[in-house]
Amino acid sequence: MIGWLIDIAIIWHAGLILVLMIYAARAQRLVDRIVAFDALSIVFVVALSALAIRRQEAHYLDIALVVAMLGFVQTLAAARLVERRGLR
Repeated sequence: MIGWLIDIAIIWHAGLILVLMIYAARAQRLVDRIVAFDALSIVFVVALSALAIRRQEAHYLDIALVVAMLGFVQTLAAARLVERRGLR
């Protein structure tokens, strides 16, 4: 019944992933790239979750959980790097 809505959500998030990748590649400052990669990991987790609902397979949720944890650690490490080295 709501399968078409989930399909639209997956396509929408795929487009957002593409836009965020382009933004991260074109960003001038390191801080902008960090924010773009953080947003990219969040959107990717949501897309994987929607895919898990659509296909009714739980292993996509396991992958989404790992990506969420790695995205969090990546953001913390990058923020600490920027703070210690004074990069902007």
